Amino acid sequence: MISLRDLDSKQLVYFFFDIIMMLILMVNLSWIVFDWIYSIPAVEFFLANNLSSFNHFYTPIHRHFFYYDLFFVGIFVSEILIRWGISIYKKTYHSWFFYPFVHWYDTLGCIPIGTLRFLRIIRIVSILFRLQRLHLIDFTNTYIYKKIYKYLDALTEEITDRVTVKMINGVQEHLSGESQVIEQINHNIIRSQKPQVISWLSSGLYKAVQNQYPVYKEEVRSYINMRIKKAVYKNKKISTIGYLPILGQKVNRNLESIISELIFNVLDDTMQDINSYKLEQAIDEITEVVFQTIVEENKDIDLNKVISDTLIQSLEIVKQQVLIQQWKHKH
Repeated sequence: MISLRDLDSKQLVYFFFDIIMMLILMVNLSWIVFDWIYSIPAVEFFLANNLSSFNHFYTPIHRHFFYYDLFFVGIFVSEILIRWGISIYKKTYHSWFFYPFVHWYDTLGCIPIGTLRFLRIIRIVSILFRLQRLHLIDFTNTYIYKKIYKYLDALTEEITDRVTVKMINGVQEHLSGESQVIEQINHNIIRSQKPQVISWLSSGLYKAVQNQYPVYKEEVRSYINMRIKKAVYKNKKISTIGYLPILGQKVNRNLESIISELIFNVLDDTMQDINSYKLEQAIDEITEVVFQTIVEENKDIDLNKVISDTLIQSLEIVKQQVLIQQWKHKH
């Protein structure tokens, strides 16, 4: 909240003008309510028997209440004309004649007919909101405001959630049927994003090889040694070397070691050259071939069905999230 000292001269004028109008409105509405109660025969009978002097005084006023109310109507109409003129001067709205339509409750409340008079209550509410915007008053911490806000927030959320769920159900039904939407997504979105998808896949593959190879380097070495050992054992020509006297087994082991080191060094050098342009280009080409095969040439996979199922399941997750009553957790 701010104090009156913080307001400039124009804001002070609007503030006092609003306060005066709110007091006039409260007096007028109180009088309307009292006159309505007085019109009840039982109340009039009670006043005639117990407060005869007051009843004698008020009876002519009650008969001509319409004309007394016109005095207040004149004040309200004058206020509307003043505010209308200010809005035209400031160009508040798109056209000069918008003001009475935007403030329809002010306009209709000036008509001194039956229930239209009670639209003047909305004028009091609008004044209070103006004072709230100026931070001259603060209703946000009051019990009434919190209760009204709670139930208004709950009502708004329930309505919007139902509308959102209805729309999601409609989209899901549309996607599950024979629709051209999925085909358009496939052709116009997925295939049009081919360069980005290929770049993303090749970048992921490039980083995976680059980051994971050092971790499994020794395991690769052990695996190659094991495979070479088995290959040498199965090869009859090489295994016969082991039968040579004295040096046979040693030559055999050295041969296994040399072959293993050669193969491992070739593989290791290849992996160490991962930063080379040619290998990066090769990964791009492989990724492009994979994309081409899956998206455009693979007849065994119904890509449209995959897209449809993915979208429907995603929307189902959104729908379940929407159905959670958030207002219960907020209040």
